[in-house]
This record gives sequence, structure tokens and C-alpha cells, in this order.
Amino acid sequence: MTIIKRLPIGFLFIFGATSLIFSAAIWCQWDNLKKIHAERQLSTVTRFASSVDSLLSSQEIMMLLLEQSIVSGQNLIDSEKIGGKFEDLLNANPDIAMVGISNLKGEPQLVRPYMEIDPRFNLLDYDETRDSFLNALTSDHMVLGRTYRVDGQLIIPLRKTLRSESGEPVAMIAVGLRVNDARLFNNHQHYAAYNTLTMLRDDGYRQFISSYFDFPIAYTNKPFVFSEKIGKSVPLVDAIVNQYPYNKESFEPYLYYNERAQVVIARLDSYGLWFKSRILESDIITLLIAPFLVQFSLFMAINLVALYIIRLLAAKQRQRDDDLLYQAHHDE
Repeated sequence: MTIIKRLPIGFLFIFGATSLIFSAAIWCQWDNLKKIHAERQLSTVTRFASSVDSLLSSQEIMMLLLEQSIVSGQNLIDSEKIGGKFEDLLNANPDIAMVGISNLKGEPQLVRPYMEIDPRFNLLDYDETRDSFLNALTSDHMVLGRTYRVDGQLIIPLRKTLRSESGEPVAMIAVGLRVNDARLFNNHQHYAAYNTLTMLRDDGYRQFISSYFDFPIAYTNKPFVFSEKIGKSVPLVDAIVNQYPYNKESFEPYLYYNERAQVVIARLDSYGLWFKSRILESDIITLLIAPFLVQFSLFMAINLVALYIIRLLAAKQRQRDDDLLYQAHHDE
């Protein structure tokens, strides 16, 4: 308190004014940074979801045309001709890693590119393939399977039941979309190193993730988050569902904040997919450090210069007052 009392009044006024300006400037930059990244997140989610919807729609049309060309009457055409059509499809579509047909019992019958298939292998025996296979059996539309590895390559399987002219199921076709080095499903969809873009299924598993960080088990385990409401971890997709007041009739990205991050989520209802873009608040703070240091240095420089000038003026004023007092009490 003694030090403050000894400071000139003028300096205290300047210090208070510059402190308010400095605080307001930092707050405005913080708020502006959050808005900039919110706009980027909204744009990224909207663009990516639109691209996914367009890609999956085109693949569904392609599978429908393929169904019409390989189903004749109540049966499939010759397997050699089917293999030829599969080869043509792979050559014409770089997004597709493989294509195959299995019978209705889950046993693969033909795969291209050609690979040796264990005769004991059955799609119904594995968690990664069972649900989507059974769902496709009861659906007239294409069904997305869980993302998994085949010979070291990540693929997203698309399954569709092939039906005869009378509507009876004949076989199951599966198309594997590339995730590694694909045109759409690649690791360049997030807009910055501190941003993570995730596509989740309704069952809670990740369908695709684009991130600066490597997640070795990203597609094998469901992501969980801690819920403060119930005091325990819950599947990430459940937490998203509880946050997002979505309308099935329209695609509306939704921005919200949790205790650690700024998040944008959206729902692509036609394929049962959730999109999530996240940036940690600590990363936004990191982006603010550089301008903060510059402005803080300017703030300190202004106040130090002001203190020096005011003290210099005060010293000269005291010297002038002392000279006048001396002259008033001493005869020349």
C-alpha cells in the first residue's frame, strides 16, 4: 500500500485505463478466435457430411445397377461373368478396394481382387460383420458395415441384398470403400493439427477419423466420455445424442461447449451417421499466447514510459516549487 500511495495519481489513472483496454482487447481476441474456429468447424462438418452423403448415394446407385446386371430371373448369372463385372468396377472406381458376393448363410462365394478364402470363414461369426449382414438381409437399401482391417487395409463395407425379380433374396453383395489414401476418407479432412474430425455410427463405433494424432484402436473400441450428470463414462455417441436437438427432416450442425472443448456435431440420418468436430480450449489458448505476449509487452512498455515521464515531470515540478519557495524566503 505504501508503494501505491507513493505512485503519482496520473500514472495510476493511465495504468487503470490501459489495463481496461488490454483486458478488453484480450477478451475480444479470445471471443473472436472461438468464433473463427466455430465457423471453420461448422464449414468442415457441413462439407464433409455433404461429401459423404454424395459418395454413399452414388455407391448405392452403383450397387443397384450392379444388382440388375448380375441377377437374372431368380438366380445369379455365371460366376465368371460376375468376376469380370467386378474387375471392371474396380478399374473404374478408385474408391473401391474390393467387392464380393456371399450366400445368405454368410459364406463368401466370390471376391475381387482374388484372394484365398478359408472355407470355414463366415461373416456371421464376427462382431465386425454380423450386425450389418443381418441388417442388410432385412433391408431393401444399402447398409454400412463397421470399419475394419482386411489384409492391413482399412475399409468401410457397404452391403446390399441381391433380390430376384419376385423380390426374394438371392445373395449378399459387399463393396469395400477405401479408408487409407482414399479421395474422401483420408487423413486430410480436419482443417488444422489441433482439430479432430470423427464420423460415428449409431452403434457407437467410429466409422472414420481424421486427426493429427494416431489412434491404433480407433476402429476396434467404442469411444467413451465421462458424464458429470450420472458420474460415470458413457459411449461418446450417447453423449452426442443427448446434446444434439436434431431434426430428421434437415441437416443442421450444432455447436456446443463442454468443460474442455469446443464441439460441432451433426446428423446424417439417411445413413445413421454422426459427425463430430472438436478443438480443445487449451489449443485455442495456445493460439492466443503469441498476440497476448505482444500486447502485454506493449502494455508494460506504455506504462513504464508513462511512469518515467510522470516521475520526471513531478521531479521538475518539485524542483520548481523548491526554487520559488527559496526565492520567497530569501532576499536577492
